[in-house]
Amino acid sequence: MCMAETVGVVNLALGTLVRPTSILVVGATGTLGRQVVRRALDEGYEVRCLVRPRPAPADFLRDWCAIFVNVDLSKPETIPATLVGIHTIIDCATGRPEEPIRKVDWEGKVALIQCAKAMGILKYVFFSIHNCDKHPEVPLMEIKYCTEKFLQDSGLNHIIIRLCGFMQGLIG
Repeated sequence: MCMAETVGVVNLALGTLVRPTSILVVGATGTLGRQVVRRALDEGYEVRCLVRPRPAPADFLRDWCAIFVNVDLSKPETIPATLVGIHTIIDCATGRPEEPIRKVDWEGKVALIQCAKAMGILKYVFFSIHNCDKHPEVPLMEIKYCTEKFLQDSGLNHIIIRLCGFMQGLIG
């Protein structure tokens, strides 16, 4: 399951100066992502948000003065331009139940990590799931664990935070 194919990314010139306050939040409209965006803006960070292209845009991000870009993680060619000028990626994303889990949460994250490496991103923060290594029978947990391993092997400066589950699907 944890085997990743290399996505064709161009190794752009490393060393471009970026402000340490420039961050990209992946999954900015989700339960966790919107909290990260709000807090980062309140603390003075320059926040760019990666959001899925969809008919109902995330107007609240615009109202908060965050910049958002529509990117489809299942289309790796849409990722590199989003990373220009970014110091830190904060990855809060998880696919929606109606999306193919492998396409977004595994292939999309592999492409994102590979692009981050190629673009010289200085820090990658990945939100994973508590005990994901103990439950390979649960597809999302297995993918989160595999993503952790892929990120660790990438050589990127990274932080992995394992959170307990969100229950928004159960709370009306």
